Amino acid sequence: MSETTVGKILEEIWISVNDKGLEERRLTIKKARKTRTLFELLVATILSQNTNSRNSSRAFRNLLKRKLIHPKSIIEASMDEIRDSIKVAGLYNRKSIKLKELAQIFMEKDIEGELKQLLKEDVNRARGYLLNLPAIGRKTADIVLLFHYGKPVMPVDTHIARISKRLGFVSSKADYEEIRKVLEEALEHDEEKLLTMHLALISFGRKICSARNPKCKMCPVKTYCGHYRKIIS
Repeated sequence: MSETTVGKILEEIWISVNDKGLEERRLTIKKARKTRTLFELLVATILSQNTNSRNSSRAFRNLLKRKLIHPKSIIEASMDEIRDSIKVAGLYNRKSIKLKELAQIFMEKDIEGELKQLLKEDVNRARGYLLNLPAIGRKTADIVLLFHYGKPVMPVDTHIARISKRLGFVSSKADYEEIRKVLEEALEHDEEKLLTMHLALISFGRKICSARNPKCKMCPVKTYCGHYRKIIS
């Protein structure tokens, strides 16, 4: 599928889900670049793994209430205190260990300073640096690059991967990197477009193109969809 066609489909998806909530989310992310530290963002992303946004937000607020949002305070806190704070986010034993490991690294090294220096040289080198941190996978690394530093990358979550495959942007066997590159090219490596479409695709995946029982009749781009063609054939 051509970049032009992918871009056209993405625009139709954005139109279908664009609302006040989506714009508020986008502005909140941009505002957080000035108010939230890198460590806080990484804590939030670790908490968000394998759970929904409501539960991860509750866990993050619990840490804030207990003043456990700084590397030093997490190191000094007991595992029981951390586990109790983030229990609502699930996988709390594993996540507590990763938070401790992350906090230790931040205390030992100037992570943010080193990352800023790498970003002046090459985004891919910065991504590699992030991937060496505890519990940081490709999606989390790209969330940091887009959300915190405003770099033109596309974090690919399960919704975005599913939509990209169903609509034929990529093959059904495409991996994370292939999906990311196709979307970045279709959106002209433009940070504003990438942030907006990242949020729009997730919203579209939740509201319409869900994993189970997608609302195909409501879908504005169903004529491009392989899943829909199987249903009506």
